[in-house]
Amino acid sequence: MKVQWIITNVTFLALLLFVSSTPAVAQKKSPEQKPGYDKSKDVGANAPKGADVPFDGSQQSIKANWEMWPKSKMPITWSLVDNPDGNGKVLMTNGGKRWGTHDLVTKKKYTDFEGHVDFVMMGQRGDDKVEGYANSGVYLQNRYELQIESPKGKDAKDPYSWKIGPHGIGAFCMERVPDVNAWRPNGQWQSFHFLFTAARWEGDKVIEPARATVWWNGVKIHDNVQIKHANGGVAVGPSPEGLKLQEHGQDVRFRNIWIFDRSAKQKKDLKKPEKLEIRHSMLGYRDTLVFYLFKKQRLILVMSIDNKDETFPVTGQVHLFDQETSEEGLKKWINNQHSDGLFPDVPKPLTTKNLPKGFCKVTSFKQTGTSKNPGPRKATYKDFKLTFSISAQNIRKGFKIPAFSDTAGVHVESK
Repeated sequence: MKVQWIITNVTFLALLLFVSSTPAVAQKKSPEQKPGYDKSKDVGANAPKGADVPFDGSQQSIKANWEMWPKSKMPITWSLVDNPDGNGKVLMTNGGKRWGTHDLVTKKKYTDFEGHVDFVMMGQRGDDKVEGYANSGVYLQNRYELQIESPKGKDAKDPYSWKIGPHGIGAFCMERVPDVNAWRPNGQWQSFHFLFTAARWEGDKVIEPARATVWWNGVKIHDNVQIKHANGGVAVGPSPEGLKLQEHGQDVRFRNIWIFDRSAKQKKDLKKPEKLEIRHSMLGYRDTLVFYLFKKQRLILVMSIDNKDETFPVTGQVHLFDQETSEEGLKKWINNQHSDGLFPDVPKPLTTKNLPKGFCKVTSFKQTGTSKNPGPRKATYKDFKLTFSISAQNIRKGFKIPAFSDTAGVHVESK
């Protein structure tokens, strides 16, 4: 009897210890406990000034800012329902049971943007219970799906240890798995926060794939990764597209949706190039070189105008320097390009990039007079004033050379 009593009580104590420790284990594995957790990118993140807020909890905002996909003329089937937390109204998937037939997409289309979506998985639709499987998605540019999915099978027993695959939550669906599992249970609000840069194109050719940085529940899970695969929605292409929420037949709800259009800000910031130096080469026997220094970027654009005849072909090169390079060092480098290496100690570019054909075009030219070179190579030259236009060109993440026009003097030897 005594032995049986001891065994029974030891078993009870062990069970009690296990039960009491379970919340602590879950707490330890929660997103807030992960390295690098950023509360400002978690649930409830505030929209920055100037951001679009396509859903504010009202039916009016749904009607004004959203349409159905793939048929925009379909009536909106999604529902406005009570927040499970009891605070205001939220948007609920509602429509077809087959994925991709009754999605909701913003009417406004975007190229580069920062955005945020809060979502909660409720499981089966129509009973307000959190048990059961839930699936949806957030489509960046209506192309690249950030998957929303609750675990199933053996993964549902310990979702904190879920090794998420290419179809699991936080993955760019069928392309890239998240770096970290930042799981919260069904019935709790979760979030995706994202920085998106669209693919860059030359005609029908991709010269730079789309890129995205994503935080799931305040934890960074994709860090400036390339994304190339369209998982439904619009095929990969150069067109701007909307932010889409997916209908998959289960109960998933959304709130705090906002999008900050970074393309508009870039256009505003890049009306003019930041020029510090413009230098022309010596008279006559060399091509005319025009230098543009973008000092914040530590980048030098060199335009070379061929002076062999009056066709004036123009080519361009970009030279990118280390951010620690001084402005004085950059000026010395420019001087050395047309002074036969006057300065022995100059910085070297990290990379040099030849710009594509057609990047710069001569739009007009006019002869302004003649000149004579009195040096060793005596010759007479026609003096021209050229106007040329430079088209916008992506150089690296966060910076592109804007489109602009300029003039330069060119000397062509009289034959």
